[in-house]
Amino acid sequence: MSLYRQLVVMALLLFMLLFTVMYGLHIYLLRNQLAEQQAATIHHHASAAGLALTPYLETDNSSALERVVHTVFEKGGYHTLVLHVFANEFHIRQELPVQPSKAPRWLVQLGWFENTSYRHTITSGWLQLAELTLVADAESLYQQLWYQMRYLAGVGIIGLLLVWGLLGVGLRLLLLPYLSQPLLSQHSG
Repeated sequence: MSLYRQLVVMALLLFMLLFTVMYGLHIYLLRNQLAEQQAATIHHHASAAGLALTPYLETDNSSALERVVHTVFEKGGYHTLVLHVFANEFHIRQELPVQPSKAPRWLVQLGWFENTSYRHTITSGWLQLAELTLVADAESLYQQLWYQMRYLAGVGIIGLLLVWGLLGVGLRLLLLPYLSQPLLSQHSG
C-alpha cells in the first residue's frame, strides 16, 4: 500500500474514532438533559396548574375545576392527569391512549427513559385543598433523542465525506514533489 493510501486510511480511521466518541458522549449528555428538562417542566407545570386551580377549589366550583383541568391536560401534553379534591373526595382523571412510537423500537427497548410523574399538593394558607398528579410520557423524549441521533449521524457522514475529499486533495498536493522524483536506490554505484 502506498504512503498516500496509508495516510488517507489512518486519517479517516482517526476521524471515525473521534466522531464515534463524540457521538456517544453527545447522546449520553442529551439523554440526561432531556430527562432533567422533562422533570423540571412537569414540576413547573404542576405548580402553575395548582395556582390556577386554587380559586376554584376554595369556592368548590366543580364545573370550573373540570374546565381548567381539561385545559391544563390538553396544553401540557401529559399522559395522565389526576386531581383529587380532599374536601368532597372528588376525582378528575384524564388519560391519553398509548400512541404508536415514532422512534425505532430498538431505541425504546433500551429503556433509557421512564414516564416522569410529579405530585403537587394544592394549598390555601395552611389548608390542603387537593393533590394534582401529572404523568409525562417518555415517548416525546425518545422522539427528540431519535431526531438528534439521526441529525448528528447525518452531520458525521457529511463531515467524513468532506474530510475524505479534502484529505485526498491535500495529500496529493503535499506528496506531489516526492511522488514525481524517481526513487533513489539503496545501492550506491
